[in-house]
Amino acid sequence: MKKKKLNIIDIIVVIAISAIIGVAVLKFAFIDKKSGLGVKQAYKDLEYVASIVNVRSMTTEAFHIGDKVYDEKKGTYMGKIKDIKVEPYKVNEVKSTGELVQAEKTGYYTVFLTIESTAVDKDSGYYLSGTLDLKINSEYEVVTKFVKTTAKVTDILANK
Repeated sequence: MKKKKLNIIDIIVVIAISAIIGVAVLKFAFIDKKSGLGVKQAYKDLEYVASIVNVRSMTTEAFHIGDKVYDEKKGTYMGKIKDIKVEPYKVNEVKSTGELVQAEKTGYYTVFLTIESTAVDKDSGYYLSGTLDLKINSEYEVVTKFVKTTAKVTDILANK
């Protein structure tokens, strides 16, 4: 048999395979697995309140304490429902005298969900499941086992 000589393609393949093995060893052996970049992240238990406005009674009855809540767009787990408060939905109306009053809209409700979750506490805010930025007045398309709707975060209650 003839002896083969090494050519440039063989050398490039050997270098590429060595680099892939080196990166894999570095990632899995030396970098902190929880944070991904070796930076310590502080996980914090928190509760936040989300409001769902202008919904009918069918939607209000579809929420149950203990239901898991997910963000529809990213599929991110947002927490578990701890408390549910339902109030009549109110709209601003102008009376014939020109006075502005709040009146209840018959058959429509506002739902306040208190959701408990664990979030990453960073300088820029709280992140649910490490990726979903949780901020007051942010709206999310939320999904539970029984309902899909839009919720607006109205309050964040961080536990120390």
